[in-house]
Amino acid sequence: MNLKIVLSIIFIYSLQTFGANPSSDGFHKRFKFVRNEQGNVVAITDKSLSLNFSVWTYVDALKKELLNEQTKMQNKENYFSDAKNILFEDGIFNKSANSSSDNAFKAYMMDSLYGVEKLNINAIFNNSIFKEVISSYEEKLKSLMMNLRLDVVAQLDDPKYFYTRNLGYQAVKYGLDLARKRLSSVPLLNAASDIIVKVEKLVRERRTYHQNMLLYYLDNFTPEELGLTKDEADRAFSSIYESRITTISYWESNRAQAQWLTYGTDYFYNGWRAGSRTLLMNQKRYGEIGERLTYAFNEVTLNDKEVIINLFDKQSMIQWYPSIAYDYTRPNSIKRKRELHRLVQVGMSFITIPAFFKDTINSYIESTYVKQRLTEGSLLAYFEAHQMEEMRANLARQTMNPFETIK
Repeated sequence: MNLKIVLSIIFIYSLQTFGANPSSDGFHKRFKFVRNEQGNVVAITDKSLSLNFSVWTYVDALKKELLNEQTKMQNKENYFSDAKNILFEDGIFNKSANSSSDNAFKAYMMDSLYGVEKLNINAIFNNSIFKEVISSYEEKLKSLMMNLRLDVVAQLDDPKYFYTRNLGYQAVKYGLDLARKRLSSVPLLNAASDIIVKVEKLVRERRTYHQNMLLYYLDNFTPEELGLTKDEADRAFSSIYESRITTISYWESNRAQAQWLTYGTDYFYNGWRAGSRTLLMNQKRYGEIGERLTYAFNEVTLNDKEVIINLFDKQSMIQWYPSIAYDYTRPNSIKRKRELHRLVQVGMSFITIPAFFKDTINSYIESTYVKQRLTEGSLLAYFEAHQMEEMRANLARQTMNPFETIK
């Protein structure tokens, strides 16, 4: 069938689906209200967020991923050429005046993949001292997170709830110090350090992803439809944005407390307007501009392909246009590229690369998916509200978070 006909069918189908009335059923199935004695909502929890977690969930997932990729490397003749095409398909590292530097970036990224192929995965993950370090880190992390209920996505009655409970960094410091003392082997130390840093972030980021889902519902349904009063909805907005205040931003925490009823909605609608400006500035990139699906996502046609773009997050730190969140013609392409980027990061820990190139590549890779995948929580809520199950499932798989409970 002609490609343009296929795209037209997809476009017509998407318009029909997007035009359907959204349902708040997903909200009521997912989120739960905690009320005080007066019946006022004081917290919103997410029933799909577990109160417990195990560091070994990430360790086992990483081990499985690495072993699977090694099997693909051995059995698929074109594995590395395919990986190279995916990693550099958008012309990255081809546009600067320094072509030798561009070639070096590409070479080191590919060398990192070759490095993964040579790793003795079982020797690393089955090492007894490695296991002791990870177990000790898990105990420390859990003890510090005891005071922060992992299922709470908004605490309406406490403007300092998340700010005063941001203690995960202490566990990371403890874990890294312990790993340096106990692990003399470079591969073991690098693997443990990667796990220690990533786990704490992924546990926290799971909440952020679900908060972005909540933002979609707060924006697209009236408080009454959700079972809230207007003040309760506004405080939910504020709590979500309060949770994103860093530990060193004391004055910002004070501002949130002083402006609790409007703090969150001000941030939210400023973000909405910024997204509109981003779309306007980049409109010439797109053949057609479709519907604004959520505060952060818009459907467009790019190079004759129907895609959904992220108006909040750039493609990367050196590509200043909106990132692509979903490709209708290749629904697994975003996930695969993120998997390969993650493999490059792992591989860089085990080969010798000049610090400048290693740091730059790592920063570049982080800029391609870390923020993007969190913002995608609102897009998943959109798919959920419109009963678009296949798209919802595809998007859930590209979170790259083993702790994520959404399937």
